[in-house]
Amino acid sequence: MLEGIKQKTPSLTSIVGMVVAVIVVLLAYGAWQVIWPTLGVGKLELKDLSGRLVYSGKLESEIAPKTYSLNLTNGSMQVVNESERFGFFSTSAIEFSSAENDSNFFFRAVAVDNTSGTTTLVKRVVHAVLPDQVKVLAQESTDQYGTMSWSESSKMLARSVVGETVSGTERAITSNWKTLISNEAGEVQSEIPDAAHPTWMPNSDVLLYLRSDGIYAYDMDVGAELRLISFLERGEVFTSVIGIMFEVSPDGRRLVVTTPGRGNVSVYEVTATMDVTKLYSRDNDSVSYSWPVVSPDGMSYAVIARDIVNEALANPRIEFYAMDNDRQEVIATQSLADFDPTLVYLDDWIK
Repeated sequence: MLEGIKQKTPSLTSIVGMVVAVIVVLLAYGAWQVIWPTLGVGKLELKDLSGRLVYSGKLESEIAPKTYSLNLTNGSMQVVNESERFGFFSTSAIEFSSAENDSNFFFRAVAVDNTSGTTTLVKRVVHAVLPDQVKVLAQESTDQYGTMSWSESSKMLARSVVGETVSGTERAITSNWKTLISNEAGEVQSEIPDAAHPTWMPNSDVLLYLRSDGIYAYDMDVGAELRLISFLERGEVFTSVIGIMFEVSPDGRRLVVTTPGRGNVSVYEVTATMDVTKLYSRDNDSVSYSWPVVSPDGMSYAVIARDIVNEALANPRIEFYAMDNDRQEVIATQSLADFDPTLVYLDDWIK
């Protein structure tokens, strides 16, 4: 019986052999983890980007912004002037109903109002359904401005506004802002105080917005509010609603947040229960990042990047990144060198 047990007991030589084999496998795996990224396997390239990236900006030689699109096809980028498409002079807020539908969209337009007997420059919120339906939903003074977001599921438009008499420095405080939620007829259905940069979660009635202490989510169906990201956890309270911006991926699983004053781009994972976890960040104190937009397939995102030179913005450009590549290498860049660095915006990314 003892002899039988001896036959089943591994010898010292076999044990050493197994240990060596495990070590070899681990070393090989570690080497592959280093080699894999350098081979470029699984990385996105310019040829992988597609669709039309809509952006706005003011050329140094012109007096007002115009709207453009960057057509991404077969590894090439072609600029198209889209201003005539809107029928009005469009400004920096273009919001399409979906990534697939480029004929139904909202935008802001500058117009002149003479109804009071004096000439007043105003901004109008316009709902356009090409080719022949254009309707003014709201008319606001030039002091009221902010981003817009169109909810495909509930057919609601959320837009942030600030009071006409609020000064420039006070506009940076979220308590002076509010978000209005309107239906397709332009009728305001509800109002959320202390809320800026509204963004609808895809295919839901959950609205995200910014406050000085974090990013919040509001469920329209149940009337409940939840803070998704707390700035207090980092020991900071941001008051610049204009500086911090965010965008949700089409599947609702990723949230891209830019903080230009800090030179930061962060990507978060969002679960079905609205739990948020930071995946990675890109930090560069010499660059200002803003206006994130996500590709229709959710595989990549773009931001406006501007160098900070002697406390001023310079060298504006559009930079593209892979969504799930934490190495944060630039896929492609589109120069906006002829534009005023302070007046460039990314509006939307459609198919």
